[in-house]
Amino acid sequence: MGHTDRFRIISLAVAIGSALLYWFVYADNRHITAEGRAARLATTMPIPLNGFAPRLQGVLPSTAHAGQTKPPEQNIPTLLIVVSDRCPGCSTVVPEWINWIRNSPNHNYSAVVVSVEGTNYLQQLSDAFLAKGIVSEALRVTQRQAFIRSSGVSATPTLLALDNRGRVRIVSGMFSRVSQHALEQFLDLEAKAIATR
Repeated sequence: MGHTDRFRIISLAVAIGSALLYWFVYADNRHITAEGRAARLATTMPIPLNGFAPRLQGVLPSTAHAGQTKPPEQNIPTLLIVVSDRCPGCSTVVPEWINWIRNSPNHNYSAVVVSVEGTNYLQQLSDAFLAKGIVSEALRVTQRQAFIRSSGVSATPTLLALDNRGRVRIVSGMFSRVSQHALEQFLDLEAKAIATR
């Protein structure tokens, strides 16, 4: 067996090992288990994201509205919005979200606004939620990789609509925009679910 044959065999073994490792890690995170598939099929929301419940690591409270915001309430839906002042898409999408916040019917939900870089959009969104009377929290990312790993959000702008158990049900961003009607429908369904408990 020649040197190139051994190299090909080793390369193939490494590729197969990597594929198996990826499969086990992915399956272990319940993205492709029967329970995960059943949860996705059970949802009636547009663009469900596997029922993933993001955590926020690598963030600190922002100076935006210091003392005027508080952590979101538990057991009500939450909008998690991730923005960056250096994001070209934010200049288009964030004003649309602000317009929706200001003009949407009153719903019982909370909000978390996270800035990956800068505070301009963070401040604008915090102001809109404050004016609407929505409980919100303004955060800034201090450890980008920790934030991406724990939240699953790697692009801006991103809006995640979390149900009353903290599971992601809707994802909206620059290239996968969800209509304002879909967000309102989600909040209405969540309100009905909470009321029937």
